[in-house]
Amino acid sequence: MFKRLKYILLICISAFALAGCGNTIPDLSDSEMSAISEYAAMTLMKYDASGKSRLVSLDRLEGGRPTPTPTPTPEPEAKPKDENEITVNGNPDAVVADPNASSLTIAEVMELPEGLSVRYVDKQIKDAYSKSENDYFVIKAAENRKLVVFRYEVTNSGEAVDLDLINSGVVFTFKPNNDSAKRAMTTMLDDDITTFRGTIPEGGSIELVAIIEIDSAKADALESIKMTISKDGSKVEGQV
Repeated sequence: MFKRLKYILLICISAFALAGCGNTIPDLSDSEMSAISEYAAMTLMKYDASGKSRLVSLDRLEGGRPTPTPTPTPEPEAKPKDENEITVNGNPDAVVADPNASSLTIAEVMELPEGLSVRYVDKQIKDAYSKSENDYFVIKAAENRKLVVFRYEVTNSGEAVDLDLINSGVVFTFKPNNDSAKRAMTTMLDDDITTFRGTIPEGGSIELVAIIEIDSAKADALESIKMTISKDGSKVEGQV
């Protein structure tokens, strides 16, 4: 490479020398000789293989590449226990989180007449349901489906009272195994808690039901159901 540069330099000098019109080699001035020498020196420095680059690898810097400081992941805060909790039917496993007050009951959410109380009893899985064997109205589950029947006891501690729940606006919803929520069916059953109309005698009690329909496979694997009873923004929730 260095010899090739020498030849290039000689060619440049010859070019300047032969630039004249005659056959004689013209004399170069001091400024022209200085310009040629400077150009040659710069060219040699640029292409000299023994020259060292002024660029410095980052790996040679003292300490190497700076190591980024990892950002710590914040630990999730433990959810505080809800102080406004009551139980359904005295069962500590069926905890009800009440958004309004711990003393709110199912009867208060339903806005039932004074003296009436409602107690959740249990749930049953059936292929069909009727109030009694001789009842005209029978609810049958569709093919590959099951009925889940939720039973409630309504007790009257006062005088006889007429109860009409057809237009009460109370909504019963159930979420089996944290699946999608299902609203209670509206039926013609005499004991349907969403459409009941009748008289509860003094000191007496009646049993009412709410019914949903789910797949048979889900019914066989049923572990828990979240129950929600709501009306006009008030509600009671619990696992049953």
